[in-house]
Amino acid sequence: MAIPAADTVEYRVRFDEGGADGALRTSAYLRYMQDAASVHSSKLGYTRERYRQEGLFWVVRHLDLTVHAPSYPGDVIAVSTEVQGFRRIWARRRSEFHSGAGDLLAEADIDWVLTSADGRPTRVPDEIIRAFPGLDAQYRPARLELPPSPADAIEHERRAEPYEVDPMGHVNNAAYLDQFEALFDELGSASLRSAVPRRYRVEYLSSAPAGSGLRWIAWPTATGVAGSLSREPGGDAVARVLAEETPAPAEGTPAVAEGSLAAAAASEVAQARAATSG
Repeated sequence: MAIPAADTVEYRVRFDEGGADGALRTSAYLRYMQDAASVHSSKLGYTRERYRQEGLFWVVRHLDLTVHAPSYPGDVIAVSTEVQGFRRIWARRRSEFHSGAGDLLAEADIDWVLTSADGRPTRVPDEIIRAFPGLDAQYRPARLELPPSPADAIEHERRAEPYEVDPMGHVNNAAYLDQFEALFDELGSASLRSAVPRRYRVEYLSSAPAGSGLRWIAWPTATGVAGSLSREPGGDAVARVLAEETPAPAEGTPAVAEGSLAAAAASEVAQARAATSG
């Protein structure tokens, strides 16, 4: 059964999802994207329960997120999720976040890897690929190379806390963003947490169960902050992160391009609201 490659889910920003400045935390964007992807997959019949029964689990391998404008508690955000391609064990989704007025708030590409119950990468079932015909099977999975860390990079050791662990038994990928941003104050980069536009690139390399020892190394770059995370003891790499302030669009550039996925999703939201109010 073929289903649309794109879907849209609305979320109302909760009070506890805002930071000290009131704006939506960076990690919340990833949480919304993860949930929207699950909602879309469920419409195909691949619910979380079905994946669990078949011993299959999707994990985020790479995130490229740009936040263009802040959102605040009470705001309603339409989050689109679009399957862009499959490649053996990989799948790529694109998400756009927009207000009810159609303003582009954020956008992201996520590379996912399908794993078996023991955590080993496994090929995407043909049934799933056939449900999304005509998609790109030749895209190159993203990688992140960090600039060299200086001798005065800061180090921070902590444990993976139970409240950070999701039902898959390891720290949720979004929680690593919170851990990373907690280091910004010591680096004199606190303003980066709420800068707009800002871009976060993250490569996830392995998982960390509750109680794992974690060691962050972080340092300032010319445009932001870089960080690497390892699991201790042993030094197994867990994640690499690069957060940067990015140039704002030129004055007069439209927030949402006509014909874009965000514009289409905004139209769907407006039509749905009009039907409800009528």
